[in-house]
Amino acid sequence: MRTRISNSIDLIIWGAGDSYVLGRTQMNRREMVYEAYMDAVNCLGANLRDEELPEPRKTWSDAVAEQKWVEENIRQAEGRE
Repeated sequence: MRTRISNSIDLIIWGAGDSYVLGRTQMNRREMVYEAYMDAVNCLGANLRDEELPEPRKTWSDAVAEQKWVEENIRQAEGRE
């Protein structure tokens, strides 16, 4: 659950401002923030009800994958300098 919520928070803070991630996912800022917010709320709700975490929506999964790809490329570029 922590990983899912951390990913959602990262999308809200960083992904919604990253034009590359927005372009690759074909989402606007509002859509990305909404997806991340809803995923975090759904995870917290499931945890409070002692239920299994719901499956993430495809748009959320795609946005997280793109965000992680960008972060990895930045780490690699900084390591080479």
